[in-house]
Amino acid sequence: MRRHLKRLLSVLLVLTMVSSFVVTGWAVGEADGTDSAPKSGTELEMEYLDPSTLHIPKLGEVGEDEEPAEEPTVISPNDIVRVSIFLDKPATLDAGYAMKNVGTNSAAIKYRESLRKQQTDVTAAIERATGSQLDVKWNLTLAANAISANVLYKDIPMISAISGVKSVELENRYEAPEVDPAEPNTANTSAGMVGAVDAWADGYTGAGSRIAIIDTGIDTAHQSFAAEPFTYAVNEAGASSELMTQAQVQGLASQLNSGSGNYVSAKIPYGYNYVDGNTTINHLSDTEGDHGSHVAGIAAANRYIGSAHNDAASTVYAVGMAPDAQLFIMKVFGSGGGAYDSDYFAAIEDAIVLQCDAANLSLGSGAPGFTFASSSYQSILNSMVNNTTDDHMVLTISAGNAGGFPDETENGWLYAEDVYFHTGGSPGSYIHSLCVASADNIGVVGTPLQYNGENMFYTETDSTGAKMATIAGTYNFVYIDAIGEAADYSAVNSAASLSGKIVIVNRGEISFYEKGNNAISYSPKAVIVANNQAGTINMSLDDYTGTFPMVCITLADANKLKAGATSHTTGDYTYYTGSITVTANMSAEILTPREEATVSSFSSWGVPGSLIMKPEITAPGGNIYSVYGTAKTSSGTEGGTDQYVSFSGTSMAAPHMAGLSAVMAEYLRENPIADVNTKLSGDYNDRAVAQSLLMSTATPMKDEYGDYISILQQGAGLAEVSKAVRAGSVIMMNEAGLTTATNSNADGKVKVELGDDPARKGEYSFSFTIYNLTDTDLEYELSTDLFTQYIYDEYLTPYTEMLPAGGVTYTWNGEVPVSNESHDVNKDGKTDNDDVQAILDYIAGLLEDEDVDLEAADMDGDEAITTYDAYLLIDWEATGGTTAEGYIVAAHDSAEVTVTISLTAAQKAVFDERECGGYIEGFTYVECITATREGESLEHVHSIPILGYYGSWTDPTMFDTNSYVETLYGNEQVNYSGNTNTNYLRTNFNGVTTQFSGN
Repeated sequence: MRRHLKRLLSVLLVLTMVSSFVVTGWAVGEADGTDSAPKSGTELEMEYLDPSTLHIPKLGEVGEDEEPAEEPTVISPNDIVRVSIFLDKPATLDAGYAMKNVGTNSAAIKYRESLRKQQTDVTAAIERATGSQLDVKWNLTLAANAISANVLYKDIPMISAISGVKSVELENRYEAPEVDPAEPNTANTSAGMVGAVDAWADGYTGAGSRIAIIDTGIDTAHQSFAAEPFTYAVNEAGASSELMTQAQVQGLASQLNSGSGNYVSAKIPYGYNYVDGNTTINHLSDTEGDHGSHVAGIAAANRYIGSAHNDAASTVYAVGMAPDAQLFIMKVFGSGGGAYDSDYFAAIEDAIVLQCDAANLSLGSGAPGFTFASSSYQSILNSMVNNTTDDHMVLTISAGNAGGFPDETENGWLYAEDVYFHTGGSPGSYIHSLCVASADNIGVVGTPLQYNGENMFYTETDSTGAKMATIAGTYNFVYIDAIGEAADYSAVNSAASLSGKIVIVNRGEISFYEKGNNAISYSPKAVIVANNQAGTINMSLDDYTGTFPMVCITLADANKLKAGATSHTTGDYTYYTGSITVTANMSAEILTPREEATVSSFSSWGVPGSLIMKPEITAPGGNIYSVYGTAKTSSGTEGGTDQYVSFSGTSMAAPHMAGLSAVMAEYLRENPIADVNTKLSGDYNDRAVAQSLLMSTATPMKDEYGDYISILQQGAGLAEVSKAVRAGSVIMMNEAGLTTATNSNADGKVKVELGDDPARKGEYSFSFTIYNLTDTDLEYELSTDLFTQYIYDEYLTPYTEMLPAGGVTYTWNGEVPVSNESHDVNKDGKTDNDDVQAILDYIAGLLEDEDVDLEAADMDGDEAITTYDAYLLIDWEATGGTTAEGYIVAAHDSAEVTVTISLTAAQKAVFDERECGGYIEGFTYVECITATREGESLEHVHSIPILGYYGSWTDPTMFDTNSYVETLYGNEQVNYSGNTNTNYLRTNFNGVTTQFSGN
């Protein structure tokens, strides 16, 4: 019997309309021992369905010990709600004024004043119509002409009818989650993971760049944000003249929505609290947490610490991706609670006026997000994000922590005819955000355990127990190969006393705190929980009452303990004994090669209803060590200024990209586009070039089997900024051939979104332009790998399989290149399928050395003839010999490439076996093979991620009662699920769609 995936679509769509919004900051282990996204806030605001996109949230069956789904919120007529009142006069940017230097453009300033005059007049008209003063929160004039205000819900139709009002939209509200931090277990290893260390060595540290952190604020007194070591570093970099000064900030105050030129320090030249309307930007006056400090530290924590200017990476193990960048702190969570859309909008507008190079929003909705506004749904934040392509500021936003759509199905897989609906939230789903997925950190730092000469690092969560490092010493351990139930301890204690020993049990079935509480009566020195799957987790220990330490180790380390210990049995139990050392000194290690990095299990992924690629790039977010902004001082008060902590989440991944974007901004300031390629500078700004380089030089990630991780999970791959600053060319996508209507490449993003193929023609094309940044002619090779989701039995797995080779051809500046390379293996004067057969016959021993051209047969140049050479020759033939030499881009010139994918019969056969088709995924590689110029290597590789769907992505299955088109036009029949609360009446007035309970 099919599970409930398809039957509950209607329920899920309704639930998306009433989902609250939360910061996508931390992923923490819940009571059942599993990784989970943070819980939604308690304050619930309406989110209205965009009928042009069907977004399906993660589905989980409700277990006996779980809470039922939250009842939908019903808005009463006399409820006060926050709305955006859009006016009919174009906003400043819509009127044609450029974003760059808009805060000092006298014509733009005058136009903004005219919009404020219109808003004053409309406000007066609204007050006359409603008979009460309008509670205005923001007057927005830059990217939108809108009044944000609190109004009575029943007054919305009246306000909508006022002359000059274009529409009235309910705003979403975002809440910051509460979570326990984990003790240090990872550190600056993430900087090496994304190539930042190498970029610093090249002289690009973000000096002179500006990063806006739109979050919960910052610990202004923390040593990693201190002004003196920051200015020392900037002077060392020779960029002090590029810093924004106090006078410059105050000179822009009148053009800021905040109206404030609040200057904190050279490191933090601007700070404002947008939710409380004051200049308090630290964490000491509210309970919204230190998420902002952690995020700011990842982006730009100083590279020097203290007056002695000690190296931060080696002394405190925490340094930002752009350590010499300035931080502009825009606090949107405070004593007034969470932020509305307009609070974020006001902050982003101010970031533009302050000429920030990057702005980071580590937040997202708990339910799947929208792609763009429609006639029935418009978000002021959506409008902001999707209309910023002319700005030079990169907008990095978290993908979300909801994992994959099928995570809570029986085996974590979907049925073969299903599709991977998107789990990522808004605003990361908006077209022109740079949506960032999370990868687990490849390294660790902390106070490790030592066993048989190896370090074993652990995660530690705040609890009633002592810290592990405080019991430093060597101890006997007892590893009970069970889950830590009371009976497990009792049975093993009778054979081997647990008192004074370190006791180890396995993760699973019962909560973490129960494992600890069950051991209290046996007086262990500490309890260690061994993970039961790959990766690290942070345990939830809120109800733990013991005083001994509780920590968690990885499954790999648990297996090492077993392998080196002495095995025993008692009754039905197996346990292991040995000795282990607890250390108190910090150390760091790289545990995993960069090429083996994996996407974090909590990272949201899938495909939005618009079939665009979200997420778009991956950065470290699993176990990231950064600033602890609410640490206790030695006397127990708030405000420790030298502490660091590890958090996990896509909230940690996004600021990595904000910092790398600031590094790119410095690189482009020092290497202006106009100086290296005038063709490129005529059409694209610095933001577009930065995003292009970051995406096209990202490393496509593969799993432990060597197969590609799905494009749906990783986007362009793992960012590597050192490759971006060293690339000798830039790739820009052309609109021709792309079937999606989102203009998703308008801001320089390198990706191919083919849409779906209902007719199953299997024919697609896209084009791009290569811009040479050097004074040397560059030569390229082109190749494409195509793959799709692997089907096992009747299930659509998260894994991928390569499609058979072939089906891809290229044109270069409108012409098909002529190959000047021959692979005439059988020496008959031509290269064709007979040469492939000759390779296979040679391998089988049917042909001798003299019968074949061994050099022509050795396609990969490894001096061995294998079936892989035959595969490469098939691919070479299918592309018209396009791995041959001859693709030349002259110095400072450009060349246009068109890629045509015509699926072969063998490739189509992979999809035609499935009821609904399948995803077409892949990477086109553009490899520069020009070796050197005056001893300098010019070799570099661009990769272009490809996403499409062979078949109709919106076809209903036998369990659906309506089609996508019927839903789009509001003619759908809602499935009855046995719960009357899921059946809704829909009413509309003046563009506002409202849901009322059917009870």
